[in-house]
Amino acid sequence: MTETRFGQRPTAKSVKAFQCPNCGGPIELRAVGITVTAVCRQCSSIIDAANPDLRVIQAARQAACSTSIEIGSRGELYGVVWEVIGYTRKSVRGTIYAWDEYLLFNPWEGFRFLSQSNGHWTFFKRQNSAIDGIGRRNSLTLSGHTYTVFNKDYVVVESVKGEFYWRVKIGDESYAADYIRPPYMLSSEATTDEINISLGMYVDKAVLKKAFPEARLPSASGVGACQPPPYHDKAGKIVQMGLLAACAAIVLHIAMGIALPSQTMVDITGQPIVVKPSPPNALPVSGAMWGAPNETSVGQTEGQTLKSEPFVLPRNGNIRIDTSTWIYNGWADFDLTLVNDKTSVSFPIKQSVSYYHGVDDGESWSEGKNKARTWVSNVPAGTYHLLIESESDQFTKDGQLPFNLTLRRGVNEMSNLWIALFLIAIYPAIVLFRRWSFESQRWSNSDYTPGGDRNEGNI
Repeated sequence: MTETRFGQRPTAKSVKAFQCPNCGGPIELRAVGITVTAVCRQCSSIIDAANPDLRVIQAARQAACSTSIEIGSRGELYGVVWEVIGYTRKSVRGTIYAWDEYLLFNPWEGFRFLSQSNGHWTFFKRQNSAIDGIGRRNSLTLSGHTYTVFNKDYVVVESVKGEFYWRVKIGDESYAADYIRPPYMLSSEATTDEINISLGMYVDKAVLKKAFPEARLPSASGVGACQPPPYHDKAGKIVQMGLLAACAAIVLHIAMGIALPSQTMVDITGQPIVVKPSPPNALPVSGAMWGAPNETSVGQTEGQTLKSEPFVLPRNGNIRIDTSTWIYNGWADFDLTLVNDKTSVSFPIKQSVSYYHGVDDGESWSEGKNKARTWVSNVPAGTYHLLIESESDQFTKDGQLPFNLTLRRGVNEMSNLWIALFLIAIYPAIVLFRRWSFESQRWSNSDYTPGGDRNEGNI
């Protein structure tokens, strides 16, 4: 993850091939005139190719290492043919966390880097200008975009292979800092002498496999540091469309309520009905509870059927029936039947109300309610009447129970709006949840979190 070099670069020896001064094996240079460091394929010695005497920088200290992409491989990435000329393996100092870096070369385009970590690949290009605060700050701005720190640590070179345009050897240490704005990464490595800065972009494995078909690419695990999240380019639009759809549903709901207002067809207020006692031997309660006379004789015990005036439903649609009564520590059932006067087709409707109240250990409590609401959908147009019967454990001495009932047609049902909003929210919610889960997994690999409070520090 290194690129930009500030300072004087050593002049390389302009040769295409030479013999290893350690073992005599042949070494071929691909970036002739630019290569500064080369590694012998036979003995793995690291040689100063810029030195006229081809001085050995580091005698063989490593076994021959295998790479996912072989040195000398050529592949086309983003319209340019690149040749792999160098490889380094680096790790965080004192840990087993390591990654691979490949140096790519094209005579006209210069150098690029491919970095591989846990099967995730990033393609880096050098930055020719310094960035203030890189390696110290927890966020940076480049070209108007903010990059958030992902990792900062000391890294060590563990293995080298091929050739490089800078001096490198096993054991070299630097201070690295990675900043991300998926799918981009801004990376720096600093030593006491120089700072190397590069800007990278996440590369899908399929793209890399197409460029280097012979490569043995490792399987990806987890989430890459700058891997783009699901719906990377579409999440904002999906949420925006969801909000617009929700607003449209609300406007439509209001418009329908204005264009097709509801109408009351049956309105019964304080109507007494002779109820069917339950249980059959139930005793009457004081009629004063409802303002009825106390000293009245018990009348019918089989209950009474009330019939509403006929009413017309001009078109197919829904109806809503609201019923309430004055019960206290008791219950009441209402058996309603909506009957078509012409076809005798009926719609049975059952409503139940109950209300209980008391005091336990000085604490007042209550449960239930003394009202009920029922919706009936897709009622055909026609002339109807409503039959009403009731059964209750509360009634006056004459067997009556006062109640209220309202039947309305064409009611703009709120539940339809809630269902529509719920259905609209499902897809955006899935998208947001997947992104949240993805980002949580990404940042679990970092010592930092977006907006976290870990102190910014010096190198």
